[in-house]
Amino acid sequence: MTLLQTIVLAVVQGLTEFLPISSTAHLVLLPWLFAWQDPGLAYDVALHAGTLVALLAYFARTWMAMLLSLVSGQAANLEVLGGVEHPRRLLGFVALATIPGTLAGYWLETYAETVFRAPRLVAAALLLVAFLMWLADQMPALVKNLNKIELGDAVTVGVAQAVAIVPGVSRAGITIATGMFRGLERETAARFSFLLATPIIAGAGMQKGFPAGVSRGLRHVDTGEHGYHPLPAAVPTAPHIENICCLPGGFGDNNYGSRAPSLVNHVGLSR
Repeated sequence: MTLLQTIVLAVVQGLTEFLPISSTAHLVLLPWLFAWQDPGLAYDVALHAGTLVALLAYFARTWMAMLLSLVSGQAANLEVLGGVEHPRRLLGFVALATIPGTLAGYWLETYAETVFRAPRLVAAALLLVAFLMWLADQMPALVKNLNKIELGDAVTVGVAQAVAIVPGVSRAGITIATGMFRGLERETAARFSFLLATPIIAGAGMQKGFPAGVSRGLRHVDTGEHGYHPLPAAVPTAPHIENICCLPGGFGDNNYGSRAPSLVNHVGLSR
């Protein structure tokens, strides 16, 4: 891969990561469309280092409050948690919902690096998830907020997240749509989805090794006389944070209590 190709893919990742359109699918299909070398799963790992930084930065207060409530045994401040009454319960649901994706990643890693990256399968997965998101938008009554999430909701959304091991199955798209099928409000489904993203991305990074992933992702980048350049892992970070922070009516730690449209409204799940 040339440096220009690397930059293009990094920017595409940054622009698509927090939209329910499968950034990984774009990293597979774009090289295929232009007859570039497939960067592979290691490159994806390198790019998701930026994603993890963005998630931890934006939801830092929520994670701190949940973890402190677990240690202290006391409920966190409702304002800090955006009105969540039982932070330990929410943390337990997040942990539980992470298990299916963890098992899928462990058992299906070889397929994720080979068979699942076939362009036809990726394209079919994109169409399927698009249909499911449209169908979810037709749900008549979306009444559950974070305080009303139940065990069945967490398990179902967690299983849906596991399916996202297939490129083209947007992790955000499939989990938000599944949450809406379970009656979660749009903003609640989106917020729970991004809370789930943090441990699953961190776990994948630790399993693959973010530093090793960055190194392998850069191994075939031809930068000419200047040698290798650590740009792919760094470029997506700023777009990631801007995508998640700067949309009006966001649902992260800087927008508690907002009644403006959530990110879901901006990406087409609402009319």
